[in-house]
Amino acid sequence: MARLFTFGCSFTNYNWPSWADLLGLEYGGFYYNWGYAGLGNRAIAERLAECHARMNIAKDDIVIIQWSSAIRHDYLRTDKNNWGTGWRTQGSIFSKENAKIFDDKWIEDFWDEKAYLIHTLNHITSSITMLEGIGCKWMMTSMNDLTKIGHDASDRTFGGEYQGNQTLVNFWEADPNLRFYKEFIWDQYSDHWVDPIINVIPETRELSWTFNFDSNRDIEKTFRVKNNKWEEAHPTVTQHAIWLLELKERMGDESLLCQEQLDLIKLVEELKTSTKTFKEFEDSLKGTEWFIKRQYRGF
Repeated sequence: MARLFTFGCSFTNYNWPSWADLLGLEYGGFYYNWGYAGLGNRAIAERLAECHARMNIAKDDIVIIQWSSAIRHDYLRTDKNNWGTGWRTQGSIFSKENAKIFDDKWIEDFWDEKAYLIHTLNHITSSITMLEGIGCKWMMTSMNDLTKIGHDASDRTFGGEYQGNQTLVNFWEADPNLRFYKEFIWDQYSDHWVDPIINVIPETRELSWTFNFDSNRDIEKTFRVKNNKWEEAHPTVTQHAIWLLELKERMGDESLLCQEQLDLIKLVEELKTSTKTFKEFEDSLKGTEWFIKRQYRGF
């Protein structure tokens, strides 16, 4: 039976079932989610290489990669394990969580938006080359639109990846010298790409989740609080399912959900309805079969 391997950040592996977990139900025990919250594109590409070395991805397998933001900085600490991985993952270098690590001096000395974009484009190019060499079926998507530049919002209030009403331009228009990346990655392999996952959220805002604000746990959400509630920035399980249908269609599969997927979505939505805070919801999921079987992979 074909194995399914998925890679990405928190839009692939998070506190509740993602599109990857839902799709994995169609592959029985032959499903491996290598996603991890906060990962940048270096870590995602390296984890693909590690997975291949460990598990020998074969021609009959399926690989789906969800790339994250080009303004994340990944580094690995093998002497410090955090929930199953040594990768240091806090999202954008401009996030409040990273302020002590990537301070103004670090940014002045090392930050270069074009360079970080090139790193991401090289990681994608290398991964495509590997997968084409294997000959397996593969698809790619991204958290945000990687063809655009202008994400380097240094306002840590918005986590550094907030696009809002910024004017974003195609990277090959901003710098024609980078056009060859567009031609190799998106033109040559256009049938392997699916629109960014985050696009689903504004299109289905009525399906987004809100939680009661807990000042002891949700202090980093202060800027999103309205009427003592804050809106979750990640897709809900139903929003993941909507995007999954788009993925399945692009893969040439029937754009339908099986009963097992529908049952899991219903269960998670019911648990969300029965809880008020983020912590309560997290705790309620710990008794589900999805959580019990969940595991983190790789270094």
